[in-house]
Amino acid sequence: MYAARPLSSALVALALFLAACPSPSTDSAKASSAAAPADCSNDSGLAPDTVVATFLDKKMTLAELDAEFEATLNERRISFRDEMHEMRSQLLERHVLQQVLKAEAAKQGHPDDEAYVTAMVVIPTDAEGVTDAEVSAFYEENKDRMQGAPLELVAERIKMALLQERKAKRFGELVERLKAEYKVSIDLPAPRFEVEAIGPSKGPESAKITIVEFSDFECPYCGRATAAVDEVLKTYGDKVRLVFRHYPLDFHKKAKKAAEASACAADQGKFWELHDRLFEYQTSLEVAQLKEHAAAIGLDAAKFDACLDGGAKAEIVERDLKAGRQLGVSGTPAFFINGVKLAGAQPFEAFKRVIDKELGIEPAAPAAQPTAEN
Repeated sequence: MYAARPLSSALVALALFLAACPSPSTDSAKASSAAAPADCSNDSGLAPDTVVATFLDKKMTLAELDAEFEATLNERRISFRDEMHEMRSQLLERHVLQQVLKAEAAKQGHPDDEAYVTAMVVIPTDAEGVTDAEVSAFYEENKDRMQGAPLELVAERIKMALLQERKAKRFGELVERLKAEYKVSIDLPAPRFEVEAIGPSKGPESAKITIVEFSDFECPYCGRATAAVDEVLKTYGDKVRLVFRHYPLDFHKKAKKAAEASACAADQGKFWELHDRLFEYQTSLEVAQLKEHAAAIGLDAAKFDACLDGGAKAEIVERDLKAGRQLGVSGTPAFFINGVKLAGAQPFEAFKRVIDKELGIEPAAPAAQPTAEN
């Protein structure tokens, strides 16, 4: 769970490259526009306008190749920095947790035996085991994922999965309680990026927290993330501003046109209405269906159809895609909270940790857990 992943050969090669070739700061999305050092990107001595490839009656010059090289290199630098931060964070968490568990075991009379603490607190007793009713409920809620398998065939696997989930939850509760009790403070700063906050938004521009979201209307994880984002906006009110930017993934064939549709709706002041509807109907994103959604929220059909059919907003979508790539976005959803990256469909608590830290709010101590003596 806490083991650090070994560096891949590609990352090692990139680390050596970065050690030899100085580069502009990657904290800013503007960094990628800077020219690469001559001794790294163009060591051939050729003029920038030298043709290096001819294909399909087209020509590519060395300057054009170097521009693509620099953009790709910038993406890899950012990805490498993200992976290094993740590894350092995992190592730090593991080290702190091991020491805290040992201290707790010693306190309970079991020196150097953190396994005693986890066994006593994490593993549920028979009375707390997963019930048949819980297994049946999970099966019914996820029937479409069972590929037609009957309940009796998958019941034991479901039970084990639910039990593991329960153990993980209890382990997390244990960790948070011990962190509070032993006054643990982990202050390894996350990389911070300069992200241009342009696009449809909710919340005041003067808000202390700006969240820029890169999202894809066809991505199921983006749809799931909306609940946590809504809870953030409800909880923090005017302290938070949310900005939406488009990042339709290549393998989501309907996502790009859906993104254009939402930008067309923005022209009529109804971006968020269409945003909500598209996530509600993620399997209905054909062009004809996009027009039906637009009509359902009361958009002027003639204006919307002309905008969508004419590709009037394609440039906005491409602009956002380019910005996301320069920031190292590799999947959706991706959030930048005052420049701090939060990737994936994270729960509200993950947003809260970052936002509270930005606002200077100390985390609340977890409630005391009842013991056997109580």
